[in-house]
Amino acid sequence: MPRLTIIGYGNPLRGDDGLGYHVAERLARKVEQEGRGRDIEVLVLQQLTPEVAEAVSGSERVIFIDATCRLPPGRIACEEIVPRFPRHHPTTHHLDPAGVLALARLLDPGCAPQALLLTVGGDSFGYREAFSATAAKSVSAVDRALDQWLEGFLSP
Repeated sequence: MPRLTIIGYGNPLRGDDGLGYHVAERLARKVEQEGRGRDIEVLVLQQLTPEVAEAVSGSERVIFIDATCRLPPGRIACEEIVPRFPRHHPTTHHLDPAGVLALARLLDPGCAPQALLLTVGGDSFGYREAFSATAAKSVSAVDRALDQWLEGFLSP
């Protein structure tokens, strides 16, 4: 099982909403090229579904990456996530990182990965494949930060 699972999600056809998806896609290629797949699993998703809990349940650490309209455009935030069951029935359209962690604990009661949510404030969530200029700058910053974090995480 991988020690670290990285989950980037969002709709790549909705402008800045695809930020997490694209960051994870680039990271997945890098992990594969560097032969680090034994330690790191990267999931590239359009949305969080209950099935993601299985991948999370076997990891030591999990990083979720997503865009948000709740932060000013371009602002990057990182917060620790604690397991929490949704107030509603978990469906494919309403699952969040805390819900994924809670479902992972149902699968494996001993599951207790450290989990972080890395969010980036988006500017444009309309129907387009390109990022806004603000989000494009943020993608580069997120890529650099993840690369540095991974180097520290995987160092002996």
